Amino acid sequence: MARKSFLVCLLIILCSAVVLVHADEAEPPVNCAKMRTKQLRTFLEERGVECKGCAEKSDFVQLCEESKDLPIIEVEAKEEETEAKYKDLGGQNSKGGGAGDFKQSDYRGVKYVEASGQWRAIADLAGGQYKFLGNFDTEREAAEAYDKAVREAGEGEKANFKDEL
Repeated sequence: MARKSFLVCLLIILCSAVVLVHADEAEPPVNCAKMRTKQLRTFLEERGVECKGCAEKSDFVQLCEESKDLPIIEVEAKEEETEAKYKDLGGQNSKGGGAGDFKQSDYRGVKYVEASGQWRAIADLAGGQYKFLGNFDTEREAAEAYDKAVREAGEGEKANFKDEL
């Protein structure tokens, strides 16, 4: 009899633990009206819903209420979507400044700026200082400007053309 009551108690404890675990997994009810606009956007984005033409918070709240029951999209699908957008931008981020904006030169301190079609020279001087030297029509002109600047700063060892100039 003691063994049977022990097993019943053990079963009750296990069932209580399972109920507690599942209670933790359940999402709390969503109150869209109390969410901030940024939270609403994130909530909708997680479910793959776009709010085109939403200008007011009330627009987002209404769409949130309609989307409460939609499942959250997996992270992998979001990453694939982001990669596709990145490829559409030609490898650059949307604000510019991506890797595609400059081409590295063979000369130190010189980069090609695709937007302007010119070569940019920037001298990296002692103490972590940088000096913008200008944009030039040829790579060689930009390299010569760089050499002149580093020599004037007393750092001739950084020059591109050691024996020239």
